[in-house]
Amino acid sequence: MSAIILLLLGLGGMAAGYFVYSRFIASRIYKLDPNFRTPAHEYEDGVDFVPTNRYVLWGHHFTSVAGAAPIVGQIGRASCRERV
Repeated sequence: MSAIILLLLGLGGMAAGYFVYSRFIASRIYKLDPNFRTPAHEYEDGVDFVPTNRYVLWGHHFTSVAGAAPIVGQIGRASCRERV
């Protein structure tokens, strides 16, 4: 089997999971409400509660996760290495 076929099958499976399974989780498990107001919108005061763009929020989340990876990775490596 060609590598490009495997790549396309993998991307197709990921896309199907994203569009189908995520919709199932949002509607049946978490029961998300599209009219839900976050505390940033409900208590907006311009100092502590400030609504932000979802892409900015995603960027902050991504950098927080990526920033911890070098530290957590080294701790995991050190704790799992073979003792001599």
